[in-house]
Amino acid sequence: MSGCGARGAVTAGAGSAGGSATASVGHPVPPSVTSSSPSPTLVGPSQLTVADNGTTVRLVRGQSVTAELAAQGMWSWHVPVATGTAVRQVNSSGGYPTEQPARATFVATEPGTAELTAIDDTACLHGNPVCLPRQGQWRVSIVVG
Repeated sequence: MSGCGARGAVTAGAGSAGGSATASVGHPVPPSVTSSSPSPTLVGPSQLTVADNGTTVRLVRGQSVTAELAAQGMWSWHVPVATGTAVRQVNSSGGYPTEQPARATFVATEPGTAELTAIDDTACLHGNPVCLPRQGQWRVSIVVG
């Protein structure tokens, strides 16, 4: 496990809040937002980052949202994916195993909900011997009205 470091789940954060702290996965998040706080809500088209983990985005049909999750240290994010029928992925680039930001754009297609999710990854998880750090997970809820 040398060089891999222990990690935990990304804690909820809002990209627009002031200040900065480090979540258990080493990604900056605001100190004033904790897992017991209500999820922040963004309205309309948005550019999402790692700091937006745990937020809800409200869109209307035809609006889009782009997630761009930057690699940090030895960790890179997989390209975000959507579950649910309210949005459709229209493009993606980068992400693990590259060190390029994991980027995906989603367009609102019909009223309902969807979840955007991604996990981070590192080469030592796939090596021999395998290291066993915890992977971080990023999640944003989408509500299309």
